[in-house]
Amino acid sequence: MKVLNEFRLVDGEYDLQELKEIVLTLLDDKIKFHQLKDFSDSERLGKTDDTQSKKRLKDLKNSKENIIAIINDLSNNKEGNKKFKVYSEVKIERV
Repeated sequence: MKVLNEFRLVDGEYDLQELKEIVLTLLDDKIKFHQLKDFSDSERLGKTDDTQSKKRLKDLKNSKENIIAIINDLSNNKEGNKKFKVYSEVKIERV
């Protein structure tokens, strides 16, 4: 697959609170997207089992729990006053 374009969605250094806000906001938005898609497909198309969307929701929720645990661990280990680098890329490919 050929990459048509790449974007840096997040690229910088953040303190722990900023890191938490940025990453959890991105995850929450993706979770909401899939929940709305699942609801919309159910209402409009009568689909009741979009396994791909449900699997993605489960993966995103697991990622959120893991990130919260990491952030809590960093906070409890007195690393909360340090800076952290955060990177996130978006690649668009034709399939």
